[in-house]
Amino acid sequence: MNIDEYLNNLQNDLDNQLSQFGFGRSQTSGQQYEDGFGGFKFCPECGTKVDAGANFCPNCGTRLDSLEEEPEQIERNSFCENSDDEQVGVIFTDTQRLGEKYNCSQDEVKAVIESFREQSREHGMEWYLLDASEYVEDTDEPFWLDYNEAISDFMQEYELSHGEKVPVFIIGGHDVIPIPMVEDVFGSSDDGRIPCDMCYCFGGNFFSDLWDGGDRRITDDYVRNNVSRLPLEDGEMESSLADDLGDYFERCTKYYDEGLSVHAVMMEANASWLPASKTMSEHLPLVNHADDPDMVQDGMYVSPPVSVEDEDSMEPVINTLDECGMLLFNLHGAGSEGMSGFYNDGGEAFSTEMLANTEAQVLNTVACYGARYHGFERCDSMMLSALYDNGFLLYAGSLIPVPMTELDVPDGVEVHEGSGSEHLMPIYCMEQFRGLPVGEAMMRAKLEYFNTFRFMERDDFSMATMMMFSLYGNPMLRLQPKEEVLQRAAECHVLPVLPQNKRVAPIQKKRMQRVLVKDGLKGQSLLEEVQGLVDANLSAIHAQVQQHLYDVLGLEPRWLDHVDSFELSDSKGFSQKGYCYTYVDRSKPFLQKSMVEVTTKGAVTRVFRTK
Repeated sequence: MNIDEYLNNLQNDLDNQLSQFGFGRSQTSGQQYEDGFGGFKFCPECGTKVDAGANFCPNCGTRLDSLEEEPEQIERNSFCENSDDEQVGVIFTDTQRLGEKYNCSQDEVKAVIESFREQSREHGMEWYLLDASEYVEDTDEPFWLDYNEAISDFMQEYELSHGEKVPVFIIGGHDVIPIPMVEDVFGSSDDGRIPCDMCYCFGGNFFSDLWDGGDRRITDDYVRNNVSRLPLEDGEMESSLADDLGDYFERCTKYYDEGLSVHAVMMEANASWLPASKTMSEHLPLVNHADDPDMVQDGMYVSPPVSVEDEDSMEPVINTLDECGMLLFNLHGAGSEGMSGFYNDGGEAFSTEMLANTEAQVLNTVACYGARYHGFERCDSMMLSALYDNGFLLYAGSLIPVPMTELDVPDGVEVHEGSGSEHLMPIYCMEQFRGLPVGEAMMRAKLEYFNTFRFMERDDFSMATMMMFSLYGNPMLRLQPKEEVLQRAAECHVLPVLPQNKRVAPIQKKRMQRVLVKDGLKGQSLLEEVQGLVDANLSAIHAQVQQHLYDVLGLEPRWLDHVDSFELSDSKGFSQKGYCYTYVDRSKPFLQKSMVEVTTKGAVTRVFRTK
């Protein structure tokens, strides 16, 4: 046996011993070990053992010296941890703007918040008040980075610790504390921007720096805090400060100690997405009261036949609502005024009015626009209706269209059906039932999802999915833990285990440029415009993929909305160019997008759809 074989066997034996205590090579990849001959380390890309001083892996070429450097543009943890028995967080609001919204004095707003702080303090939770009216200059066009800098300055001033356990609780909507609107790195949003409260979890402009800098992972080392928001509609309020914020604060503080009891979950799913919906819910304690077997599959209500228009199908749903503690939805959503419900492929499956029939306090949804509130009246927002009119305390969802795709699963990895939000949400539910404060649960779920599924979906898709989902409600609330949910989650591979050589890789960046857009064309259809392009390459591509797009995917020519050119690249020299055709089906109650990527030679490589 030569020295290399001996050392490898020794390392394997050491890993086996350490694994009994929760450690092993997966935790020590990239670290150096002494071997009596100058030390060695393992490549985080392929797992090959290399000399300690090597700058590149001799097997795969991965640069190794960069692993020991911290990205300069990303702020790291810098403060000590709080004591184990002390829970602290930051309430972030603008008392002056809240007073103007509620037509009351700033002192009245502060009194309501101070009452909440006192109630929380009685349960061992210390909230520090960061009042933006004292830390951020008041302007007509507030910029979210100024508010993010205020969080960093405030935490430094009060020597608050950093990390995923530290909550920042935003009070108010976009006109109180602005929602960060950042570049849509994937391209499924309506205006190329993602409303992303997650930006308030990191110092600086984290996602922009990450996208430009090519860091390999997003880990909890970079997290300054977790974040949640108690949203409000825009403009002057018709309700009172006491009825909104005062009532919510009073309802939630009594659950600090005991946690929210969720013994049963009601799940409703679009009939077209049942395998992915099973992935979302198979580890949860589902309940239903349907006698008709066509209405239920794997414990979930199926829509259709479940429909708001069908009173017979609504009766068992209403009965189920009365006994569940959490609602979970995998249905369509809409961004149009007057369409606040959730929908199946043909009609409404769940309405805001149905919320009055439940005692549930937790609602999680992956519907497009499922958490819409900015720009909508309270009665036209499922989330605002839930939080203020129907006793809900926690809500998770997206403000924009939610994309879907197919996975490219590595050999040996067991993953169930679904993509994007259909994997993020079950991870979040799992972390909720771990009994963590929900702000920490959401942050942990996002990091776990991205660092796992980016290798099966693609970086731009997984990053956009992670960024678009937000938590609403008090981030320090928690569910009572359920060990059976955690055991079932492990059995169902809710969080798949990747092979060692798939745990670290450079982030692939996607750059897009609009080539053609339907609006503004003069007397020509977009199809005619594409065919008449001077760019003969794009014209040839269009002719080549036409039959596949229209005949195989069922995409009508009149649905073609715009065409983008794109380039995927990473820091290791990978580059892929092509075009993305975006189709919008306006024949249904909701808008559904289909995005078809093709190579520069016209071969269809990937299809994405929104819910």
